[in-house]
Amino acid sequence: QMCIRDRCMAILLRKLCEKASYLYGMRILAGENGTGNIVQWIHTLEDVETGGFIHGGELIFTTGIAQEGNEWLLEFVENLYEREASGLVVNVGPYITSVPQEVIDYCNQMNFPLLEVPWKTRLVDITRDFSNQIFQNEKEEENLADTLKNIVFDPKNAREYLPALARNNFNINGKFCIMGVDIDFLNRNVYRQKMFRAHLLRRMERMVGTIGYFVSSESIFIVMNDFTNEEIHEVARRLEEQEGSETVKLKIAVSQNESGIEHLSGNYQKVCTLLRLARKKGKSPLFYDEFGARKILLSVGDSAVLESYYHETLGALERYDRENNTQYLDLLQQYLEMDGSVQALADAVYVHRNTINYQLNKIKKILGKDFSSLQSRFELILAYQIRELL
Repeated sequence: QMCIRDRCMAILLRKLCEKASYLYGMRILAGENGTGNIVQWIHTLEDVETGGFIHGGELIFTTGIAQEGNEWLLEFVENLYEREASGLVVNVGPYITSVPQEVIDYCNQMNFPLLEVPWKTRLVDITRDFSNQIFQNEKEEENLADTLKNIVFDPKNAREYLPALARNNFNINGKFCIMGVDIDFLNRNVYRQKMFRAHLLRRMERMVGTIGYFVSSESIFIVMNDFTNEEIHEVARRLEEQEGSETVKLKIAVSQNESGIEHLSGNYQKVCTLLRLARKKGKSPLFYDEFGARKILLSVGDSAVLESYYHETLGALERYDRENNTQYLDLLQQYLEMDGSVQALADAVYVHRNTINYQLNKIKKILGKDFSSLQSRFELILAYQIRELL
């Protein structure tokens, strides 16, 4: 199981609680293994039924003022766990006299943090303190996003931002990778879209403790630092499996994982190309390191060069298809993929080989070139590879 690094930008429960023991008398009752949970916000709840109003990632405080006895706590905790709350803080006093053992056992079993503070502690003090820490963390997160954008969009001055990355606990000598996430919402409700993006980042942070991201062209770009290739691949696949649905379609693309922040700008461009390809082909996730020889094309910084080559090589055939309602472009691609075997192509499309020969001769005239030589076939195959990336 992948661990969350303590260097993550999002604030962890154990970080919030570092000084709470002597400041507020807070102590952990159960679920200590879950104190690496990320806390997005502080919320007070007194009723089991209101648990449906949380989004996930909240640290919940309760006094039990609206309840009788302590038996309700088990259902309350189960509800919070299912809603992916970060933990529960119980204000022990006249309403919650003690926490039942079955609640403690459940929290230990589920690694769900259960903490208590004495009645003398003023909840307004501790919740204000925790909220201020979260606000400060969000400000730092925004500053980091600006830093990452500057590195990506102004690569000449990238090394000027090394101190800023180091302050944010990046290993500047480690490897960097960019994961692009494109979200297609079938539901056009803007508020729901915003909430889903926040939820997606929370999920990502829970999985790996990602410490940096920025938004560009409505896609999310997550900068991962010091992860192995295997971890990165696992995260991409898990994210798509867990978050994709009938109403939300994710497209994920991942750059190469390499040392040096000077590569982030180029990797951003590659991820943008891969995201465009993922949308076009309906395939995801796409990984740069699985593209073989096509990595060379992905590394071409000037897309105009690729477009020019494609149109010089196959443009005439594309125009002919468009004007005459033919499919010669696809036919030629099939021919090349079958190593130039006329018979194999005839069998695949269920026509006589003489028909294929006629069509191939027609294509040769349209293109003004023969494709019997290895060199000519290579040039055509290269053009088709470019076509996929455009």
